[in-house]
Amino acid sequence: MKETKYKGKYLEVTEEIIGGHLYEKVSLRPGVRVYPIKENKILVIKEFRRHEGKSRWKFIGGWLDKDGKDELSVAKEELLEEVGMQAEKWQKFHTFDTGENTVTIHAAYFVAQDINIVDNPPQNPDLDRIEEVRWVTLDELWQMIDDHQLLWDFDALAGIQALRHFAKY
Repeated sequence: MKETKYKGKYLEVTEEIIGGHLYEKVSLRPGVRVYPIKENKILVIKEFRRHEGKSRWKFIGGWLDKDGKDELSVAKEELLEEVGMQAEKWQKFHTFDTGENTVTIHAAYFVAQDINIVDNPPQNPDLDRIEEVRWVTLDELWQMIDDHQLLWDFDALAGIQALRHFAKY
């Protein structure tokens, strides 16, 4: 029988004995990532992450943690809150879903185009602080990965794919 050992706002840890072996599983709350693209560049942000105690480069994103909000609504909200921008054109281009694995992750990936800067955007409710916003080319994105400025993970891979498919080279 599966037993929940911890359930927080963003993750859940369960244990289950199967065939005499103890199996632990972690499930993350579903999330979204936003890839604004303009003039053959993609937007990355440098954010001070209070809970990590450091700054790091990342893509815009958030959790589906508000009742009644779907993936696209959360993506639009994150773009507005994190960088004070809105987009006229949105496309969900990928979903990452591990299914029921040892670590369960579900994330929706959106490309935002026809970007506008908003006058007087709402304040980001997160305690994290955006330190820098940078539009980068595909080569510059690869360089940030090579220089270990940007974590080489599925979000980076999706960002590369988004830029390759939606930029006009």
